[in-house]
Amino acid sequence: MFENVIADLKHYRFQCVSNKESSLVLTLFSCLYRHPALAAVLFYRFGHWAYNLRIPIIREIGKLLYLIFQPLVRLYSGVQINPRTEIGKGLVIMHFGGVVLCKDCSIGEQCVLHHNFSIVTTNYRQGARIGNNFWAGVAVVMVGNIIVEDNVICGAGSIVTKSVPANAIITGTPAKILRFRLPTEMPPKQIHGHHSPESFLKLDK
Repeated sequence: MFENVIADLKHYRFQCVSNKESSLVLTLFSCLYRHPALAAVLFYRFGHWAYNLRIPIIREIGKLLYLIFQPLVRLYSGVQINPRTEIGKGLVIMHFGGVVLCKDCSIGEQCVLHHNFSIVTTNYRQGARIGNNFWAGVAVVMVGNIIVEDNVICGAGSIVTKSVPANAIITGTPAKILRFRLPTEMPPKQIHGHHSPESFLKLDK
């Protein structure tokens, strides 16, 4: 759990804090104030850890604490993440509200999600499985049992209904491939400044 929490805070510092040398403690308090969704990310880490404990009595105490404080975290952050969802380290959810991540989905490492992002499933079916270095703009919806491979950028307002290959840049309703990242372009994990894929979309000179 702590390894994932540290990775989350480092990614928040990278994406949101102007001083990249800031301590993780300063990053924590700064981002909790400016990006309330961080509270949901950290609380998910605790819940996921508690639900997977092997010692029954400690597991039940952890789950009880999670259930008690869950409504408060949801009110503050506007984010709902099922504790049994599989999420890689370095998750960043920007701003406040509207993010719903169900149990039957998975998200890779070093991903950035903006507000009003959701993964939609019906009748407890398998939801989207998202790879590493995924970047989603505002109000992106992932529908059904789809696979999104590594290094994908999804434009704001997109509704994704089909699987997406690696390095694709997609947008639209339903989402379509705009183009693929070229070999000379920066991968999403190297994006600098204001949690935007602007530099990703520019060619290196």
